[in-house]
Amino acid sequence: MPHAFAFPSATENADMKSVQQSDLGVIVPVYNRPTLLPDALESIVNQSRVPAEVVIVNDGSTDETGDVIEAWMAANRQVTDIKLLTTENRGVSAARNAGLRGLEKHEYVAFLDSDDIWPALFVERVLPRLQDSVDAVAATANAQKRDEGRGVVVSEPTELLAIDPFQYMFRYGAGIASDTIFRSSALHASGWFDPELASGEDAELFLRVALQGSWLHEPSCCVIHRYSDGLRNEPGHLSRLSDERLIGWNEIYERFLREHGRETPDFRGLCRLLSSRWRKAGFDYHRRGDAGVSRLCFGRAIHWNRLDLRGYWGWLRSRLS
Repeated sequence: MPHAFAFPSATENADMKSVQQSDLGVIVPVYNRPTLLPDALESIVNQSRVPAEVVIVNDGSTDETGDVIEAWMAANRQVTDIKLLTTENRGVSAARNAGLRGLEKHEYVAFLDSDDIWPALFVERVLPRLQDSVDAVAATANAQKRDEGRGVVVSEPTELLAIDPFQYMFRYGAGIASDTIFRSSALHASGWFDPELASGEDAELFLRVALQGSWLHEPSCCVIHRYSDGLRNEPGHLSRLSDERLIGWNEIYERFLREHGRETPDFRGLCRLLSSRWRKAGFDYHRRGDAGVSRLCFGRAIHWNRLDLRGYWGWLRSRLS
């Protein structure tokens, strides 16, 4: 029941700081995260510069997540404008797009995943970087991965984004949605998230966003990405899913290079990075004994870099298996 979830009252939250709102809309997609969600939501209203609007998209949760959301909204309605959208379960891309439709009036947009936490100065430090640079489309803070179950903390510096966002995303992926504030016009011009993608939706959109202007980096604050052991411990989950996602991501990068590669500052460098990604997938499938898929991956590696000697070696090895 909603009354079982206790949050600070709106008055208590408002009294904790002198609220300075910003022209920023925040989208929080959530599916079955009743335990992790409250800390994420509290990190929004605890900002030194509170966003002007928060849209929570409940993507068809089947547990008590809806009750948690209602209790939190009741406690925080006086802090900022909060809206709840409840949809059928269609995935994170569709949920984010649903939130974007309601935030077109705001000049800036941010996403916060339900298992992530903003530091209190996130908006105050990151948003001005974007406001002060009219040619910039996004600004990103640093991040930390925290596996609280095992006590592991891994830092994720993102300064390469400001040098070459394409190189960064080809090397490290694009799991930066919660770390970034976007110029709303750039997101809308890029066509939003592709709801048909099972994974890699961030890279598919953010690469297109990066074509429209510079990408900034703010090193003074750090977003927390929390991870649980639940999915990690599912039998067979990690190896199977990681290989499938690696191929899916590589196909996204391929499509981007075919359509927009010549618009990037280092097309040949991106080709080499994509080749190395395909080569890695080839060796992964070879270790699993799938010579057919392995050979296809090595073939893609050679396609994107004719000088990839390890790709040729892997292809020959898979032929002889």
